[in-house]
Amino acid sequence: MLEQVHRSLYDESYQKGFEIGMSKSSFQFLTGMVKSIKTYLSEERWERYKKSQEKKHRKYIAEHPGSAEGCHSCYDNDGCLIKEKWVKEEKIILNCLGFQEECWADIISFIEKYPELSASAIARRIVRESEYKYI
Repeated sequence: MLEQVHRSLYDESYQKGFEIGMSKSSFQFLTGMVKSIKTYLSEERWERYKKSQEKKHRKYIAEHPGSAEGCHSCYDNDGCLIKEKWVKEEKIILNCLGFQEECWADIISFIEKYPELSASAIARRIVRESEYKYI
């Protein structure tokens, strides 16, 4: 669960009420993940994201023709982004950074609970609500 993960992401000496001393890079990472998952949940935004990523991928392959074998695993042979592989890759990134497996579902639940909020506002809310469990 997210509340167990965030405990290790910030330094205890900086905590004062709602002032959470979470490192800036950790918070930016969480915000980025929330933004990615929000994109994934919206079909329209996913299609725009997919097109932009495929365009970047094709440009990279064109500029580096010998690197085709080292391509990102989320793309097929035609350079199309595969949704299932992208999700798997994002989950692996979360897990490698110390998040638990359930946190993908936790982030989705926060996004569904607060759809009107921006990615950074949702990330702050995740940290704040996770912190309540320790007070």
